[in-house]
Amino acid sequence: MLEIAVGIVQLRLFEEVSENEFLAASNIMMKELGSIDGFIDRELLKKDDGSWMDLLHWKSMDAATKAVKNALRLPLCLEYFKLIDESSIVLSHYSLSQHFET
Repeated sequence: MLEIAVGIVQLRLFEEVSENEFLAASNIMMKELGSIDGFIDRELLKKDDGSWMDLLHWKSMDAATKAVKNALRLPLCLEYFKLIDESSIVLSHYSLSQHFET
């Protein structure tokens, strides 16, 4: 069985950042993020209160933890991160135990 890791990032944008600006930066950042070793896919979720959750799937826990360090060195990722209030970030990594599809 594959060891899939899920990175969950809860975050809030700086007040002056529009949703459109954030989504555009998110799309651009994928050029780099998607090339990081072990990346599978990503979902970006928004809650009614304006908070966001970024769900990232990785091929292993090792790939997930290394990806954080790698992303902090990539220019397009850094541009994306500039829109996020650092004090709001909660980062967690989980190992996938079960997956269901209909």
